[in-house]
Amino acid sequence: MSDLVIGRGSDDRGAFRLRTVILLLVVGIIGFVALLLGNAYEAPADSTNGSSAHALSNGATGYTGIVRLARAMGKDTRVIRDPSQLAANGLLILTPPLGSTPLGDVLLRRDDLPTLVVLPKWSTAPQRPAGRPGWVMRWGLIDKKEPEGVLAPDRKFTVSRMTSGGRPLRSAGWMTEDFGFEAPRPLQTISGADLKPLLTDDQGNIVLGEVGSKSLYVLADPDILSNMGMRKESQARAALALLDALNQDGDRDFDFDVTLAGLGKAKNPLRLAFDPPFLAMTLA
Repeated sequence: MSDLVIGRGSDDRGAFRLRTVILLLVVGIIGFVALLLGNAYEAPADSTNGSSAHALSNGATGYTGIVRLARAMGKDTRVIRDPSQLAANGLLILTPPLGSTPLGDVLLRRDDLPTLVVLPKWSTAPQRPAGRPGWVMRWGLIDKKEPEGVLAPDRKFTVSRMTSGGRPLRSAGWMTEDFGFEAPRPLQTISGADLKPLLTDDQGNIVLGEVGSKSLYVLADPDILSNMGMRKESQARAALALLDALNQDGDRDFDFDVTLAGLGKAKNPLRLAFDPPFLAMTLA
């Protein structure tokens, strides 16, 4: 009798009964699918703590201010992390951190599309201690060979820096009174062949120029658009009007690239399995 009791008890409380195995399989499958979905739809982490000047940086030399202002004004302004989106219509703003940053492939994709290249100016480092995320310390002006090398060797420019006194900048006749810029301190300008002045200081030195005839623009001083420049309402309004003016065909939206700052992220191929029309096959 004792044998019968023992046998019956082990059968009732067995660790590998059919229902237990099925439950473990279901839980495992659900967990695996959840992991796949998490990887496929993972939100890109915005890098705000780096010292590089880009559209995700909250530091003084970053550009989150103009991005937020544009969005608040109803513009569909994107921060481009996927290189496949660099050929989209509308103005694209490139902010290469160094002269050695490769621009050839991006400019080739842009061809006749409006593109603004913002030259680097400041040497920075993350603020220590890191009490304010994204804040940076400015060590001083970056070596002039860096902004001069951004479009080299195809385009060679000479960079100059001077005391500006904050005097008003001047347009080359194509801008309106909306462009009430005060010159940054110090002011960084450029000169070179095949460069049409669009915005200058009171001495005629070029702050913003058009290169050739392919809607390629170069902004010598990044403080025109940076968070530092957004501190004053008139400067912020002028910066937004400037980007609108550089657009073409009535397109009022513009994008900021961060792939040049090393923050690019292509679309996850795994996501295709969960997006139509491939979702039906995945479920099957």
